[in-house]
This record gives sequence, structure tokens and C-alpha cells, in this order.
Amino acid sequence: MVRHPLYLGNYLMWIGIVLFTKNISFTIIVSLMYWLYYERIMFAEERFLERKFGQSYLDWAKSIPAFIPRFSSFKKSTIPFSMKSVLRREYSGVLATVIGYVFVDAVINFKNWDVFYVSQKLLILLGVTAIMTLILRSLKHYTKLLNEEGRS
Repeated sequence: MVRHPLYLGNYLMWIGIVLFTKNISFTIIVSLMYWLYYERIMFAEERFLERKFGQSYLDWAKSIPAFIPRFSSFKKSTIPFSMKSVLRREYSGVLATVIGYVFVDAVINFKNWDVFYVSQKLLILLGVTAIMTLILRSLKHYTKLLNEEGRS
């Protein structure tokens, strides 16, 4: 569907936090800055892959858009979804996203009322997410509970 799914996912996480500010100008600026920064990284990665895999990579890349998904080319994965894999690998990204929302809430409240304040709901969400992150990180590093055969 897309050649750079990780960068698309990162953009969607960032833009979600930015949209929380309800500032369209800021949203446009962040989108442009993201594009300027990551476009160069994507270009460098693609040149590396072109040198490594040659014409087969170029043929594949011609048929897949770089950043905006082509949903008509969706193919169901042969590997089934695994919640264990998600829990093992994504806890830090979830925590970073929640921290982003808490930070934006604090900045907005400071800007509007000159007081450092974070909503109680976001503080509870941050606490629960931090505890879950510590638990999942511990399970990942000190047990084999989240390990699965054939998955990294």
C-alpha cells in the first residue's frame, strides 16, 4: 500500500498531537516541516535500496506510492495479527504519544490562563500508560511471556 509505512505512522501520531492544539497554521507548519525532514531520509533510503537490490527494487517502487497509501493495492498478510507482538514492541510509542498530549494540554492551559495545569483525565491516562509501560518493558526484558516463535 505504501513504501514508507513507518514514516506515515509517525506522521499520523505527530499530527494527532498537533491537531489537539486546534491551530490550523501550526498543523500546516508541522506537516511541511515533517515533509521537508523525512523526504530527504526517504530519498536516501530509496537510493540505498536501489543500489542494494537494483532493478527489482525500482520495479517494485514504481508500483507502490511512497507516502500516501493506495488502498486498492491492499493484500491481506499471511502472518496473523499478534497482540503479544504489539504489546512487546509498541509500548514506548504509546507512552510518547500520551506524553505529547499531556505536554500540549499543559502548554494550552498555560497560554490561556497563565497557570500550569493538566486535566485530571490526561494525568490518569499518563499514570496508567506509564505503569503499563513499566510492566510491559519488564515482561519483555525479564521473562519470555511476550515471546513468540517466528517473530522478532
